[in-house]
Order: sequence, then structure tokens, then C-alpha cells
Amino acid sequence: MRQTFDKCGIDPRRIDRRAISVLSQLRSAGFEAWLVGGAVRDLLLDRQPKDFDVATDALPDEICSIFRRARIVGRRFRIVHVQHGRHVTEVSTFRTSDDKDGVRVASSSEDLRNQARVVSSDGVILRDNAWGSQHEDALRRDFTINAFYYDPLRDELVDFCAGYEDLKHRSLRLIGDPGRRLIEDPVRILRALRIAAKLNLSIEPGTAGAMHEHRHMIEKITSRRIYDECLKLFMNGHGEDSWNLCQDFKLTDQLFPSRNGLDTLLIRRALGNTDLRVRERRPVSFAFLLSVFYFHEYQAFLEQVPDNTQGEDPHTIASTLALDEVKNSMAIPRYVGHFIRDVWALQSRLESCKRPNRTLESERFRAGYDLLALRAETGSVEERTRDWWEDFQVGGSNERNMLLRDAGRTQGTAAKRAPRRRRRNRSRVRAG
Repeated sequence: MRQTFDKCGIDPRRIDRRAISVLSQLRSAGFEAWLVGGAVRDLLLDRQPKDFDVATDALPDEICSIFRRARIVGRRFRIVHVQHGRHVTEVSTFRTSDDKDGVRVASSSEDLRNQARVVSSDGVILRDNAWGSQHEDALRRDFTINAFYYDPLRDELVDFCAGYEDLKHRSLRLIGDPGRRLIEDPVRILRALRIAAKLNLSIEPGTAGAMHEHRHMIEKITSRRIYDECLKLFMNGHGEDSWNLCQDFKLTDQLFPSRNGLDTLLIRRALGNTDLRVRERRPVSFAFLLSVFYFHEYQAFLEQVPDNTQGEDPHTIASTLALDEVKNSMAIPRYVGHFIRDVWALQSRLESCKRPNRTLESERFRAGYDLLALRAETGSVEERTRDWWEDFQVGGSNERNMLLRDAGRTQGTAAKRAPRRRRRNRSRVRAG
């Protein structure tokens, strides 16, 4: 049922002028155009949206004919990116609902390029480019609080899915049959966790029940998409709340599979620190978080490396095995893998306090020290080792020399070190 709200309290100064320009040009060309989705939701909550999306009855090719710098992107969902310098406004065409035209199941070898709406044999949407009305488009959206349409030129809000009531009651609810909607797009499970954590919403019982029932559908999400969604989930300033929800819905083992288990105390400390840094507008790194998530796995593999490794570096063996566990869930970029290896390798050097000047010059020193500090907080390394490095970083030459003398006198007791491994001479290995 369509509900219209005039004077809904949205501050027009919060709306990006480039999005209003896109709306105005589409209207001038004779088309409907509305601000949609999460931006409208955030405006109603008096929050500043990160970006502004537009929905229209103009087809993708018609949108491109209106804007000089516009291009069609996506295959599964065709949308148009309208560029203003480096800024992009995303414009989508109203889509129709399933109930209008039905859904066809694609064969494994079928060419889908010219298909409007197709699903896999599991029910996952492969193509969704059948155009429809504004009402039909609302029913195709994920959550009721993301199905608003706002006209900033007339200050008019349109709500087809009772999202306004859900927003007032701080409730997150899927549109339509929850089980069917999660099967269509399993990413909605992770999106629900992110939105609930970010906005402090309760997940409506029917939606929560479907998420429990269909959590195995996470396996249908591509590994690259898992990486992107986890980055959004844990790097938005509400990572610890997101982790709690992941545990509530028993998703941590699927998102972060491991053979030796995860150190949840260390992970919670890291997420809490990351949330604080986001609130303080300080830089954060998902690569660092992954190094924390899988450090216990790396340590377990390092202890399992046999002594007769024939000249191979135990760190290399253990880090490769641990990163293989990461890759069982998500496709990490190559630089992330290198970053994680370096941070893990620094831990033994930091614990031993040997050659500190060289360690301090390492490109990854700060990240390695941050992991050491987290480990000190959780008791897996002695606090005096962390304190030693904290003093060494800020100390002058005299203070550093004093610290080096102290480290030399207490070597072997300040921190536990991994046992030295005998390595075969490289020339003898090559000679075979």
C-alpha cells in the first residue's frame, strides 16, 4: 500500500547537490526520478549518508543519452554510473517483481547476456533486469527501511512497504517471504547483520528465523564478494557489534574457517580498537584485522612444523597454511596476503628484542607492534615486551642504548622465543 508523507523532516542541506542535479535533468527529460534506498533511510534518522542513489523509469540507454559522462555497469543488475569529476551517482531503472512475469531457471551452459530475469537451480538470482513500475521496484528491494522514495524538490516521501513504521520501531524486516528473499540473494544475510549493527536495530523474528534456517546459503556467495562484505561488516565503526551478531547467527565458522580455532578474545580487542579508530577518523586496515583473526591459526601451524624442513623457513610454511584457511572463505588481494605474512613474521623479532633498529625500519613495524600490543592486553605475550618497544620507539639515542643494555641482560626472560631450528647449508641443499 502506497503511503505518502509530506514535510517528513529531512534536512535538504544534507542532500548532495550532484544527486539533485541528476534528479532535475531526468525530470526535465520527462522521466520520474527519486532518491532511494539507504540514503533516504539515513536522512530520516538524521544521519549523513555516504552516497545518494537515484531510481527512475528511464531505461539504461535513455539515461546514458541524457548525461554526457554516464556508462552502464553490471550484468546481474544493470545500472548507470553518472560521473561528476571523480564522484559517481548511481542511477537504476525501476524493476518489476517476480509475481508479474515469473522466474526462469537457467541451465549451466546457457548464455545469459540477453536474459531479463533468470535464477540458478538453487534459486539464486543470476539476472534481474526486467523493468517495471515504482511500486514493483519497491517490492524488489531487500528491507522495508531501504524501500523509501524521496523527492527533495517537493519534500515528499513515498513508502510502499510500511518501512516508516519499522524505522520508528527500530526493526529490520525483509520485504516479502524472508526465506525466498535470502535464497534469491544470500548476501542479504550479511547485509542484515551490517545494517542491524550500524543502526542498532532489532531483526524482526520472521527475518531472523529465515537467516538461521538459510545461513548455509553463505556458501553460494562468491569468495570475492565475501571479502567485500566482510570489509564493510567490520570496518564501519560497529565491528564488535557485527561480530556479536555473526556469533548469534553461527556464521563465524563459515566466514572465517579454521582448523585450529580462533582467538575470540584477541579478535574482540582488535575490533574494539578498530571501532574506536573509525570514530576518531583515524586510518584502519582490514588486512591488519585479518592478520589478527588468523594469528592463532598461524601460531598453531608454526608449532606443528617439523624440525626436518630441509632448509625451508618455518614461518613461510606456517603462514602459507594459515593463509590457505583464509582463502577457503574469501578471495584476498595479493597485497593483503603479503601484509599479513609480514605482520606475523615480525612477532618473533619483536618478542626477542634483537636488532631493534632494523626491526623499527620495517615497513610493517607499526602493524606488527599493534598486534604485539593486542597480544599483551590478552596475556599471550608479556606486557614488559610491549612496554620496551613503546619506550624504544620514542626514546633518544641514550635511552635506546640503555634499553638495549637492559635487553641484553634479560635476554631469554623478557619474552618467550621460538626454539632455534637448525638449517641445512643452502649450497648443500642445491648440491642435493
